[in-house]
Amino acid sequence: MNASVEQPSEAPSTHWFSHSKYEGPGHSASATGCMISIVLDASARHDFRGIRLVIVYEESEQLKKSIADCTLPQIHGIRQSGTPISYRNILSQRSENIRNGRHLLENGDDSALPLCTVVFELVGGTTMIPGSLTAPRVTVTLVLWPVISVKRPLRLAYDRVHACTPDSSSFHVVLTSSLSFRDLGRHRQVTAGILAHSIRVLRISDRTRSPALPPSILRAIVESALRDKAPGWRITLLSFGLVCKSWSYVLDLFFGGVFLNDRGDNADVRQVASSLEQNPERAKLLRRLSPRSSEPTKVTLRGLAKLEDLYLQKGNISGPQLLRFVTTPPSPLRSLDLQNVQGFSNHHLLHFLMATANTLTTLTIHKSHIPRLTEDEEYALDAVMPKMRCLREATVDAGIASALAIARKSREETWRKGSSRNSISIEFSGDVSLESVGNAMEVTSWDFISATWPNVPNWDDDLRKKISAAAQARSIEFHCFKLHLWT
Repeated sequence: MNASVEQPSEAPSTHWFSHSKYEGPGHSASATGCMISIVLDASARHDFRGIRLVIVYEESEQLKKSIADCTLPQIHGIRQSGTPISYRNILSQRSENIRNGRHLLENGDDSALPLCTVVFELVGGTTMIPGSLTAPRVTVTLVLWPVISVKRPLRLAYDRVHACTPDSSSFHVVLTSSLSFRDLGRHRQVTAGILAHSIRVLRISDRTRSPALPPSILRAIVESALRDKAPGWRITLLSFGLVCKSWSYVLDLFFGGVFLNDRGDNADVRQVASSLEQNPERAKLLRRLSPRSSEPTKVTLRGLAKLEDLYLQKGNISGPQLLRFVTTPPSPLRSLDLQNVQGFSNHHLLHFLMATANTLTTLTIHKSHIPRLTEDEEYALDAVMPKMRCLREATVDAGIASALAIARKSREETWRKGSSRNSISIEFSGDVSLESVGNAMEVTSWDFISATWPNVPNWDDDLRKKISAAAQARSIEFHCFKLHLWT
């Protein structure tokens, strides 16, 4: 295996390679095992007479020893059953593949179809084990060659051809190396699956096709990938799968095993966001978003016009960033929850509530600073309340609304026989009088009102009786705990 090899000046431009790297079945105690799977998808299986796998390396002292087919499954702990690819079947086909491959290389084929050649380069490197006093470990990596010319002297480490038919259009091989494919760690043990490369070959004309999965399944995949959990390669794979339709062919890897002990593959939610904003239909895949201060990328996502529930917690978000969630009308937002959020003004909140007035059913604003430009500026919630006919529950702190948020509540379209009662819990600032709240209850359509003040306002028995009478006459349940007033 010391023959030299040259890369063709131009790689074929009729087919497209989809390359994924993940952890395969079994486990490797020495980390010297690697599995490669090459599959001709759809019509591409009729374009080639065989698959040729070539592994090359640049001349170096470290990489002198070649890679070979692994004939001892116990070396890598590969199970004989219960895995997607049977190791025994791979070994049983090995001799026939080598014999057929030699025939194809030497004698050609009457069909005159080309070989599908996949080239990897073996690249050496070193890693230092944390806390170890030993010398750095020598490791190797397989890198798929890009579609460019390579002008370097290279040596041939591995060359096999697998004959293909429409019924047998895949090539699976397990390789072993004299060097480790990954760092072993302090105790020289790797319990995860052996390294696996998966390559799908598609015609360029087929690139725009993607499986027609039901929206419910796609939505479940997206929500699962973005849920708070340990990062993994499936999240990035999802990102690419949404951005590029051709990657949909490899989204089945979501349902394979994943080992969370490999922390090197972090999530990149921005790529998912980019795909959603380019395709409004795919924006429906993400229904809920709950970013926190530790996840700033989620707060800055754009174009998520199909959100139904938005929960923002502990952080800064500008007015334009907030409005990006409702840029494409009509907005289906049903629930808005702001907890310890600041950075936007009352004016921005006004535009946000106007865009969601027809659908919003639940509103919570807690410990969030939303300033007005002047003291005379009307509160956003007060201004939009007449149009918020679907609003069933509101909880807001001081500085967000006045008694007008109670008075302007309309019963039109919100009241249904046998439906739950509308309720509002509001903390007023010191400039809102108890009398104005009493006047608001004479015209409001809220069924339950809970009001508090930072300081107990002045009131007398006549005012208390007036408020109690107004509440009882209209069947309103009114609580004002600091004043010991409830009906």
